[in-house]
Amino acid sequence: MDLPAYQVHSFKNIGSEPAKFLMWVTPARPEQFFAEAGQPVTLPISEEEKHRLSQPPSLADIEKAVELASTKYG
Repeated sequence: MDLPAYQVHSFKNIGSEPAKFLMWVTPARPEQFFAEAGQPVTLPISEEEKHRLSQPPSLADIEKAVELASTKYG
């Protein structure tokens, strides 16, 4: 998928297992946003971690991502 700059986008895992997502971003820069806004996952994933990852993000997580995206990463 090729997205122009500032294009709204999302993805959704409709499966019952955690998904892996591989993305190339050029020019580089958004990877630092994902590192700051995201949560690291340690493999192998425990059942507790699978359950946590299958839940929607909290309001605090969304607010953090929006704040970082709008103020630091434009």
